[in-house]
Amino acid sequence: MTAGDTILIVDDEPLMRDIFSEILSDCSYRILTAGNGLEALEVLKREAVDLLLSDVIMPEVDGYELAAQVCQLYPETKVQLISGFSDNGNQKLVPAEIHEQLMPKPIDPNALIERINSLLN
Repeated sequence: MTAGDTILIVDDEPLMRDIFSEILSDCSYRILTAGNGLEALEVLKREAVDLLLSDVIMPEVDGYELAAQVCQLYPETKVQLISGFSDNGNQKLVPAEIHEQLMPKPIDPNALIERINSLLN
């Protein structure tokens, strides 16, 4: 972890964005948020992001579609997917390791911090 690493949190549930933002900002990360994949892509055009933390099930552009675009357009950006539901519909769009490391909701805050730290180191 580098102080000031930027994390983009994408979730269509405002409460989840707030919870993840609070947990990760307490670890000195710079936090950006988006309510869906389309908003996230707009943020990525304007901001350098070290890690994308995205829900899978979202309207318009789901987490797998978003992760696939991030991997293609911003290959230096790490990706961590999260989901409260099992939907593997678009999992083939992303590298296997991204799908295999999906974290199920509810997420233990310590496990989330540990995973984010490991991805950014």
